[in-house]
Amino acid sequence: MKPTFDFFEIIYDKIEDKKYFIIILLVLNLTTIYYQFSFLKENILYSVLLLLINFIIITTWRVWTNRFIFYKKNKIVLGVFIKCDDDTSHKEIKKILKSLKHEIKNDIEGFEIIIFPLNFKTSDDEIEKFIFDKEYAFDVAVLLDLHYGNEKINGSSEEKILIKNIKNFGIYPKKILGIENELKALSIHIEVRKIDKNFEYIKSNSFNDKLKLNNNLKDIFVFQAGLYAVLNNNFEISLNCLDFLYRIQESMNSRSNEFLKVILKKIYTHHSVTEYIFNNKSNEAYNLLKRYFELFDDNDFYTITNCTNFSRLCFELDKYEEAKFYTEKISKIKSDIGVVHINRAFFSIIENNKNDLIKYLTPLANTSKYEKQNYVVVIEFLEKYKKKYSDRLYLFNTAIGFYNYYYVDKHLGLGELNTILKEVGSNEEFDELVVFINLILKNKLFRGSYYHRKKDKKAA
Repeated sequence: MKPTFDFFEIIYDKIEDKKYFIIILLVLNLTTIYYQFSFLKENILYSVLLLLINFIIITTWRVWTNRFIFYKKNKIVLGVFIKCDDDTSHKEIKKILKSLKHEIKNDIEGFEIIIFPLNFKTSDDEIEKFIFDKEYAFDVAVLLDLHYGNEKINGSSEEKILIKNIKNFGIYPKKILGIENELKALSIHIEVRKIDKNFEYIKSNSFNDKLKLNNNLKDIFVFQAGLYAVLNNNFEISLNCLDFLYRIQESMNSRSNEFLKVILKKIYTHHSVTEYIFNNKSNEAYNLLKRYFELFDDNDFYTITNCTNFSRLCFELDKYEEAKFYTEKISKIKSDIGVVHINRAFFSIIENNKNDLIKYLTPLANTSKYEKQNYVVVIEFLEKYKKKYSDRLYLFNTAIGFYNYYYVDKHLGLGELNTILKEVGSNEEFDELVVFINLILKNKLFRGSYYHRKKDKKAA
């Protein structure tokens, strides 16, 4: 059985090659014609059937060998080209690539690889032209340059395959998210990922070397696909790829890991804001930011930005305790920041706590320190929830009047605060608010360097 199996395995390997396929097909056709010539001559329909069978065989072969590629749907596809001057040495690499293809398909949604026949395209120009012509079918490519031979290791001659060079190809768009996208710059980052990686395969150490090549090639393939995806605004697939890599950090050196970390933070921040604010997909944004906080716990700009968005998002999704938790997370990074006071003041309204509302609004009267906040958005948010919590109406109106008076429209805020004073009158329940509002109106709450700027000056 073994010789028979070997024979079919050889045929299976050879048939990918165009010249061997043509020879085999010619042999089959000539044999059929030789033995059935009279029958085919008398039965023209069978001659047509033979032509149809040939057409089906050729089409199947073209699809099977990826010479004919179907249109990709919502995927990032990476083509793998193999260059090698030895017909037998590539078999082991092919097996590793096929296993890797299966793993990637199962582990990373929206990304897959296509493996082309040996020496199908071997030059840079050929591959670049092929990508351009087949842009509908795949996005990026790599060329693996294999070298085969024997090497003396520990006194004995060992068969060795070396992936001497890995070239990366792709058509990349213009700059996005502040990530360099020039092919040269992109190539540098991909080259960095090859540092400290070994691409040798020694047959006597096949178990370990198969695993090593699988991991190292996977790292490069997925990284290239992830970068391509983000540069094409395909953030969901880019996160699937780069998030996957970041979680298997054992294959990374510190330099490449740091670059990957920065990219991931930018993508999570950008994509969550896009989903939340522009696409109104609150649940999707919530899941994105949960994934972000699972990965990162740094005290930086990205964490503050995402905590701010996440706190508001959690409140809108009726996750009140989470909303408070992420506001306090910001305060641990930077306690004296406007968003912390604004959020705490809002939570004080929800909890119907007048004293805390006054406590957290008071620092915000320092207009020179907190003027960079978007108070129009803050007021819109308060107006949105004022009807839902109608029993806290005066607390909402105090906050709205406060923000208008100091930051948006002083005249409007002045009217709103005076209206509260008239409506509550001598009601002892609101004594604290009356004292607080009077301090505002008498300019005794806080005097910042930009205090009471004129509206027209601010507009200018």
